[in-house]
Amino acid sequence: MDSATIKERLKKEMVENSNVANARLLLDKLQDNCFQSCIQKPGTSLSSSDQTCFTNCIDKYIQAWNTVNNSYINKIRQMQNGA
Repeated sequence: MDSATIKERLKKEMVENSNVANARLLLDKLQDNCFQSCIQKPGTSLSSSDQTCFTNCIDKYIQAWNTVNNSYINKIRQMQNGA
């Protein structure tokens, strides 16, 4: 295996590890923020309003994450094309 192949494999592995770390971070923040915002009376089950709030919170958080992520990727592409 040549050094270029090894380098590309390492880059791909680093990106994958970064993506996994980002996904974990998103899930941790999502759970913390949405739980605190939506679950008024923690217990053995969730009320329908708690479930609805939690689902809406998750949807909004993921949409915001995707918007920021897409903007970041576009900025990196612009920088690469301009360099």
